[in-house]
Amino acid sequence: MLTSAAAQVHLGKKLPNGESRSYDISEEEFHELSFQFQRFSGAMLANIVNTAVILAGREGRTVIKYHDLTRALEEERLGPRRPSYSDERQKRLAVQEAATALICTLMPAIEPVTIVTIAPREKYPLGQTVLKVNEQRERTHMFTRRYLEEQLYTTLAGRAGEEMMYGGDEVSTINQRRLVLARRIVTKLVVSNAMSDTPELADRMISHPVRHGERSLRQVILRKHSYDTLKAVDDEMERLLNETYASVKAMLKRNRACYDALISALMGSSEQTLSGEEVRAVVEQHACREDLDRRHLERAAFL
Repeated sequence: MLTSAAAQVHLGKKLPNGESRSYDISEEEFHELSFQFQRFSGAMLANIVNTAVILAGREGRTVIKYHDLTRALEEERLGPRRPSYSDERQKRLAVQEAATALICTLMPAIEPVTIVTIAPREKYPLGQTVLKVNEQRERTHMFTRRYLEEQLYTTLAGRAGEEMMYGGDEVSTINQRRLVLARRIVTKLVVSNAMSDTPELADRMISHPVRHGERSLRQVILRKHSYDTLKAVDDEMERLLNETYASVKAMLKRNRACYDALISALMGSSEQTLSGEEVRAVVEQHACREDLDRRHLERAAFL
């Protein structure tokens, strides 16, 4: 991770020639930025700062604020904008990302949404919902069962929303990548981390970690497991996928007013993008009271 002094040089708070730029950023915000920039080269950071300067200049400011740097970081992560799609295609992207942003916001253990966009970008041409980076999770790569189960909800949300809006015969391949990710999540739960209540599996790890290269591990299923055990694994993974998908659809249905409002907000935005604050404002105003109360009650445990 960047040290505070190094981050100050890269972000322009303290330039090599002794000059300085004017920033309106708290120490907490600066620490968060330092963490998010930890894998960036000096040249990449210089580009981000220059982009932030341009964004501030467009608003007639000489002082660089936190949101200037986060917007510049967004440009770096998502890539330059591409030409917009037709209204019909944009609507389908909005259906997917609004569902994802809504479920992310209602899940107590999931990090807050920072932006949701349906603007075609070079790296994410089909839209993206971006969550706030959780420093502790990024450092430790430690995930609880609760977190993985809620992450499964958010991963299946786009497909569930598309089916709800267009019907089963009109779902598309747009969610293929997320469906693959959903399978990886249930594999973590059932196969490699023994997070299942199924009696046949109990606390048994089905796979064994084998080092793959210098920095990664590959999970290998051992031959010692019986056919019945492996069938129980497959059945449990399918159950988790099917039950979670049904629960996501039910949550979207009871929050239909909020879902429709998020879709409209995305379609109506001149930038085809909503900030996390805008998403949360819509959710607070339109979401089902039962889900909001549960979120408020349980959220404190994950702060």
